[in-house]
Amino acid sequence: MKILKYFTYWLLFSLSVHQACFARQWKKGPVHVSGIVKGLKPTEDSIFVSVNKDCRVFGKDTFYLPVDKTGHFEFVIDAINKPAGLSLSLPGHKFALFVGHVEPNDSLSFYLDSSLVSPRAKYKGNNIAKYQVQDSLRLLLDGYYKGLNAIKSAVHDDNFYRKKYEFILTEYQKAMALLAASSALIKPEMITYLKAGYTFSYLIMWEDLFLKAFKTAKNSESGKIANRNYNSYTFPDDNLRPDVSSLNEDYLQYLIYKITTKLAAEQIQTEEANAYIYSQIKNQYKGKLRERLITYFLYTIGDSNSPVEFNRYLEDAAQMVLDPFLKQLITGKSVFKKGARAYPFSLQDTAGKVVSLDDFKGKVVLVDMWTVGCTGCALFSKMFEQKVFPQLKDSAGFKMVSIGLIKTRNHWLDVIGTGLYTSKSHVNLNIGKEGIKHPLLRHYKLNAVPFILLIDKKGNVYAKVSADVSPDELSKMIFAALNEPM
Repeated sequence: MKILKYFTYWLLFSLSVHQACFARQWKKGPVHVSGIVKGLKPTEDSIFVSVNKDCRVFGKDTFYLPVDKTGHFEFVIDAINKPAGLSLSLPGHKFALFVGHVEPNDSLSFYLDSSLVSPRAKYKGNNIAKYQVQDSLRLLLDGYYKGLNAIKSAVHDDNFYRKKYEFILTEYQKAMALLAASSALIKPEMITYLKAGYTFSYLIMWEDLFLKAFKTAKNSESGKIANRNYNSYTFPDDNLRPDVSSLNEDYLQYLIYKITTKLAAEQIQTEEANAYIYSQIKNQYKGKLRERLITYFLYTIGDSNSPVEFNRYLEDAAQMVLDPFLKQLITGKSVFKKGARAYPFSLQDTAGKVVSLDDFKGKVVLVDMWTVGCTGCALFSKMFEQKVFPQLKDSAGFKMVSIGLIKTRNHWLDVIGTGLYTSKSHVNLNIGKEGIKHPLLRHYKLNAVPFILLIDKKGNVYAKVSADVSPDELSKMIFAALNEPM
């Protein structure tokens, strides 16, 4: 009750200063990052840096940064006008050295001990309170996940859902109260940004609980109980300002996940799912939040396995989205429109021969880009080999082109031999020494694998294929492309 009382006082106070707090926006500026990593092995001479200046799905910058003999490193993130995601890690280590968000004009210095199982950074510089608070919030989250998993019941009845709700609400309010208590140390807009992110971290578990229930229970008695409880409980939105909270990718993911749960509750058919989600985004939200949700949707779940449907979303979004940056992103998605010219790649095969897209003119081509260590890549390859390719292996009009995103040729050849990510029966090509800077990857703004593209007989895009596509959906798409005239 003390937490709830404190939270109420804070909420009333925040409402009174609402306009003053958000009259400011972030002033554009660079971010200076430096630090020292202790405990490095003699062979560890660099750290892996990942920077996403907006949503990860919109693209991110990654690079290896050298460290000197003392473990010192430094770099500058070019000028930004909103928070950017930053992660630092050592290749081969399970835990990241640092994961967090930097603000424009931050000057941040780390002290990191890589010898620890789960390293905790020590910070210096301006605006560092947010990192210290996030470290505390991560500890709260660890306890939250453990406590939530401890609430078990053989029967998911009203009492079970009530216990889950009360626990989630209490823990969520603890996190919000901790952020509110930091308002004298952290900028108000950053408080809102972080609240949006932790709303995802806490409340996504509630949505996930019911999404699973609706998918498995459907119209049974347990499904009715789940539906009743889902509609009986609500969580406070903590007065999140849309123009700031919409900048947080996790918050966008949470809102779309909520729609997906509602979709499952209403028993919407799979083939109608994307249309339902897109319609809900358009009707439920407005302004900057709606624009960012639409764009995020088109870059994630919106990669529809129906080419005509996806084209319709792109055309509609181009009219609705006004923000120049988001509009540019949507325009960039046009490379996946049905009929768009596929990138004319030329890459070496296992024999060293250069193979080009033009070599497959008149054939339907499924391009699969993968890399070693990618679980999703291995799962897609296994599904394709076992459930789709047997229907196509004797088809003269189809080719599977597997592109390994591995710079070292010998390593790539060894990985092919494992059969985990591709088969020797396919056309296996290597991205070469350019790696992620290769024009093929830049053309499609590739930021995640597996990346799967279906190309028609004319060398044009037929559809961008989701990594979680079902065997039946993929087979249906390929045969539809095979049946199209040249």
